[in-house]
Amino acid sequence: MQYSIGEFAIMTGFSPKTLRYYDEIGILKPADVNASNGYRQYDEFSISRAERLLIWKEVGFSLEEIRGIMDTGEEVESTLKAIERQITALEGRSDRLAAAKDRLQEIATELRGNEIAEPSRGSAPGGSYMTLRFEGGREGVGTAAGRLYEAAAKLGYTTAGTHEAEFNEEDCTRIYVRLPIRDVDQQTLPGHNLAADGISFERLPPFIAVSIEHTGSFTTLPLAYQKLRDWFVKGGIPTPRRYLERYSIGRRGMNIRISATFNGEGDHE
Repeated sequence: MQYSIGEFAIMTGFSPKTLRYYDEIGILKPADVNASNGYRQYDEFSISRAERLLIWKEVGFSLEEIRGIMDTGEEVESTLKAIERQITALEGRSDRLAAAKDRLQEIATELRGNEIAEPSRGSAPGGSYMTLRFEGGREGVGTAAGRLYEAAAKLGYTTAGTHEAEFNEEDCTRIYVRLPIRDVDQQTLPGHNLAADGISFERLPPFIAVSIEHTGSFTTLPLAYQKLRDWFVKGGIPTPRRYLERYSIGRRGMNIRISATFNGEGDHE
């Protein structure tokens, strides 16, 4: 008995478009093609082949692999080798999926504990700073800050707060890490070659800024930046090019205060 492509599609679950494609690549060819109208006709053998094709697809074989299996007449030895390769691939995929699941659960936990406040306008403090400029990404901020804390301890400086980092949107790899210290007359600094360590001493004036508080992991930090930028966009104000992150540790983890200059004051050249 023969079946039209429409009937065969209903029986197998493959759409007519898919059946035409399978015919083109030779993986499931019709039993016959009507010479006068080009209509495809399928038979009982076609149904059996389609069933095996569905099984191979369900267990993860690609069409190319399935064609290789079916072209060999599903000879036992070659089929077993293909199955063994697929088992190994599935085991590796299972490990990756398990790792991905664990990471997603970690991120979900982090997101539940994160908080992003509303942007607010105010004055950002200036002061005396030890500054270290480096080229890299945010992951290098901690190392740079550690060098500043170590240098401050050697020089006997008293810190006036925790470290901060300035990011330039136009060149995100150029980062300034600063450590605020108690006001010190630069002329009375102990004899130490800060420049040799790549560290400079500077005084920065207070500036008007729009700031936002982010508490928790770094996972949602981009959302805090987006919220801060939206504040400028909604007000019809050009978005800033530079952002200052001030870090502190609270009961709920890392607290980052992101500040952006509101009127251009406080830019570091």
